[in-house]
This record gives sequence, C-alpha cells and structure tokens, in this order.
Amino acid sequence: MPLDKPYIVWKANPVEWNTEEARGGDRDSPHGQLTFIDGTGHHNTDINVRSKDRVDHRLVFWTGDLTTSTAFGARIIADLESLNSLKPYKSPPPLDHLHDGFLDIRAGIIRDTNMPGPNNDITDDLDAFFNAESADFKRSTLYIWGEHYKNSGGGVHQVHMNQGNYKRNRNWFDENGRGQDGGIVMRSPDGRKWKYFFIAFAGQASDTDDKGRPKDGDATLMLRDVIHAPPPVVPTTPVVSGQLGDVQILSALINPRGPDDVPGNERVRLVNRTSDPISLYGWTIQNQDGMSKQLPDVLLLGNNAVRDFAVGPESYLPNNRDGEIVLKDAVGTEIDRVSYLTGAPSGQWISFHNEGNR
Repeated sequence: MPLDKPYIVWKANPVEWNTEEARGGDRDSPHGQLTFIDGTGHHNTDINVRSKDRVDHRLVFWTGDLTTSTAFGARIIADLESLNSLKPYKSPPPLDHLHDGFLDIRAGIIRDTNMPGPNNDITDDLDAFFNAESADFKRSTLYIWGEHYKNSGGGVHQVHMNQGNYKRNRNWFDENGRGQDGGIVMRSPDGRKWKYFFIAFAGQASDTDDKGRPKDGDATLMLRDVIHAPPPVVPTTPVVSGQLGDVQILSALINPRGPDDVPGNERVRLVNRTSDPISLYGWTIQNQDGMSKQLPDVLLLGNNAVRDFAVGPESYLPNNRDGEIVLKDAVGTEIDRVSYLTGAPSGQWISFHNEGNR
C-alpha cells in the first residue's frame, strides 16, 4: 500500500533553513525545518534527522552533483526543466533509490543526530548542502519529492526513502511502495549546476520487491549492514571450509571495532540451503573458547535466504589467534563448523561458503 496522500514534487524557492529542533529540541523525532515559497505563498517541509525505529535511529544519505552524464540524471533534469511554475506537481518523475541504478547504495553515509563537534551529524551535512547563509540560497530553485499535506499552510513531508520498511514498524510497512521515494534537488541561480540530497533510514532494507517491501522479509539485510561493507571476501590468510549442511555459516565479521573503539561487535551471517523456513529458537553460536551466544527466536527463510546476527561480546571472534565458529541447534547438535587462522582481516566480512551453492 503506497503513501496515503499524493506523491508530489514541489518546485519552489528556498526561504529559510531552521535547525533549532534538529540541534536539541525534540529528541524523539527531531526534524530540520525548510521554509520555501511558490506562487501562492510560504510553505514548509520537515526533514528527518533521527528515526523512531527502535532497531537503529540513524540516517543514511547520498549527495552530489546531478548531471546529464548519467541516464538517471538526464531523465530527471529533463523532467524538472519541463516544470514551468513554482507549485506542487502530482505524478512527478518518480524516485526509486534502490532500483533507479543511480545511487551506489554501499557508498551511502550513515549519520547520527546532534553529535558534539563539527561536521559529524546529518544536520551538519544538510547545512552544507543548503548553504543557507550564501547569497545564492534564496535565488536557487528547489525540487522536493514527498507526500503532500494541506494543513497549516500546506507543505511536503516523507522527504526520504519510502520503501524497505520492515513489519516491526507496521505503519511504515503499510506505506511501502516503489517509485515514491522522497528527495531534494537544488538548481543554482544561473541554472548550470544541479545537486541532490537523498535520505533513507539505517534500519530500512537494502533491497525490495515489486511492492517496496523487504525482498526477503526480515532476512533482508538492512542498509546499515551494507553501507561501506564490501561483499564478503576471502582473506589472504587461509580459511578452512565448513561442512555442508541445511544451515551454514556463510561469513563472519571478525574483531571489528565498535563505538568508542570498544570491541565486541562481531557478527555471523547464516544461510538456509533448504526450501523451507527454519526456526532458530534455542540455536547458538559458539567460539573457539566454548563461549556461546544464543540466537534470537526468528525464522531463517528458505531458498538461500541470508541473515546476519550479532554474536559479540559473548561469542567474541579474535583475529590475533586461530578462531573457530560452531553453529548448534536447540538440542546441541552441531550444524556447521568453520575455522580461520591468525591474522584474518579485522573488521571485514570473511567467507566460508559460496552464497549460491550448497
């Protein structure tokens, strides 16, 4: 089910970029307020700088110049140049961040909210994009995609990716849809330069089906799991292959450094080689020292569905000595066992099985 209200792009001129709330007002769901003007008067858009998602409140963004050198850029610029008046337009050129083929999803930047210091939270990045103190700000042209609302003078919200929401957030899940993502494009006063700022939430899915829902349900990797995470690689040091089984240890994130440089953020990625979902209730991951981490009570979908799990700090995975990872079911039966040697790459996913092969 798509957005409740009309999906639009609003052509306007910016008036003010206000970060009072974003920088310490509403801590639950703060926004930056962008005021703009069209042929009918002043309007507003609230831009999320924090998510209410209990799994991850951070945001992801992509920004850069928009040019006709790419198929996406050429299409969007041509469509926007055909909009003559300053007003909202229904049935706009659609944005589909995960499927347009324009964004390198893995190259997104994850940001927190209202962090101390300069240039380290998403409000700082939005400041740099709008450059509201410059003489060009109010003379620029804005194109804002999102959901149209008419109360309080009217405006646009949902100026972020509107697909990839999981069932854990039911209201957002019901709003999933393809070709209805929010975003912002600005054109310089001389008309020569276009730039974009596209936002998503770190807890949204990194791939979706034709309805905009997480492609493999809850097993779909979140954006936070793929941003700046290269595909699993075989390290230069030897890795011992695991035994073939119904559920396999596909790869592992060895000895990563977490917030404040604290260890204990190891993760293990499992794959279900059968055609049927398998309950992981009571299953555990055990390390080379016999330390175990119980997996959550979830279903691992079938047909090579992949899901990764936090195993640290209980089942820590060091790289300064030989390591071992053992997967056991609820009655303690060993399902899979893999091992790696001293010197495995720190903070990188290393592979033990091929993703597509049993």
